[in-house]
Amino acid sequence: MKSVVNLVLLVGLSAVTLAADKDLKVGWADKVVIASEDGTIRLEIGGRIHNDWAFMGSDQAIQDPFGNLEDGVEFRRARIHIGGELYRHTEFRIQYDFSSGEAEARDVYLGFKDIPVLGGVRIGQFKEPFGLEELTSSNDIPFMERSLMNALAPSRQTGIMLHNSGAGDALNWAGGVFRESDDTGTGTGDNNYSLTGRISGSPWYADEGRRLLHLGFSASYRSVDDQVVRFSTRPEAHLAPTFLDTGLIGADSYQLQGVEGAVQLGSFSLQSELSRASVDRLAGSGADFQGFYLQGSFVLTGEHRSYKRSSGAFGTVKPRNNFMNGSGGLGAWETSIRFSRLDLNDQEIVGGIQEDITLGLNWYLHPNLRIMWNYVHADLESVGDADIFQMRFQVNF
Repeated sequence: MKSVVNLVLLVGLSAVTLAADKDLKVGWADKVVIASEDGTIRLEIGGRIHNDWAFMGSDQAIQDPFGNLEDGVEFRRARIHIGGELYRHTEFRIQYDFSSGEAEARDVYLGFKDIPVLGGVRIGQFKEPFGLEELTSSNDIPFMERSLMNALAPSRQTGIMLHNSGAGDALNWAGGVFRESDDTGTGTGDNNYSLTGRISGSPWYADEGRRLLHLGFSASYRSVDDQVVRFSTRPEAHLAPTFLDTGLIGADSYQLQGVEGAVQLGSFSLQSELSRASVDRLAGSGADFQGFYLQGSFVLTGEHRSYKRSSGAFGTVKPRNNFMNGSGGLGAWETSIRFSRLDLNDQEIVGGIQEDITLGLNWYLHPNLRIMWNYVHADLESVGDADIFQMRFQVNF
């Protein structure tokens, strides 16, 4: 870990030293930005800290198989990153997470932009192009954790991806080949490859994103090297134990499909996704698992969620008046509600069925500071219920 920290500090120090050159300037755009006057070089230095607290209770029926649900505190994420563009057409990003006490790669890639016909190419470790919720940054989702359905969505792997947008950024697409890798971006074996793609767009986009309609579809084919696959998840609280778990399933491949939609009308947004996993088992017929969520949010102070058309993903809420800005600013306040369901039962596989209702309240004191409160009611079918109250102190830049 020490070598990674030294590398990050060295790159950052080098960037600041370069800023002393008359051709470079240092600025702030919710992160440190070092750019050349002609725009050919741009470096960004940033990070995030997510400090979580959780208080849990449950029925005795939940405690019997999972034990007593204990209150807890953790650094959910503690990341630092350096990225940017070199001579306009080359991009890169180095991001590591230190919340576990070890350096774990979260985004380490390079890429090429504005290639005729192709658009962009990205190479390294990054998120596969699948799903709206997964591709929205953890800094920007309205809840502390993603939904139950996210157990059926891939995340970061090492791969090569093509991506592009068209029709004035109203349509975007991405697809690539990936192979399973660990938290250092390393993967070995003759299999564990996947082909993943997503197409999404905003056919209706008005008032600089205050009003929009988003639609998308994702698909992934995934081979299995060790001939087993497993799906599991916690009840939308990272400090809670795993409630749903299929166990190891003998398989040589499986497929994922997902559909997504969202509408934003000023301060109100509504978002939903449906995902399905179809497993080609080694013995017996195939197994299918599915999940979905429906969520809504409303910004009480009149702001709206930002949205990036070129990538088809939501961003954060930026307060009009920062808290304690000298003129009575309150920041931005957002309320949210979500219902999610995940079914991991099929034939003799009993991974469980769960439904969660999550209520959220977010306070954006300024663009780089957010305090979150979540209440989660988890209903594990045929077992029992759990109630979780959690909060997060978040700084990101």
